Amino acid sequence: MDGYSVRASDTYGASDALPAYLELVGEIPMGSEAFLSLSPGETATAYTGGMLANNADAVVMVEHTKITPTGLL
Repeated sequence: MDGYSVRASDTYGASDALPAYLELVGEIPMGSEAFLSLSPGETATAYTGGMLANNADAVVMVEHTKITPTGLL
């Protein structure tokens, strides 16, 4: 599914009323090796069938996200 690779611990307890804000640090194109490593509070675009960023252990579907005017997800 298209979405964002995340560290699950960064999104624990997040909801519409209490969102988790993460810094979008890049993307891993389809067919590429995972070259990004996520630090706490970071996310990277993930594509269906593609690799997740290193240190990511979950994906948030794009339908469940919004980009803020400052670029936070």
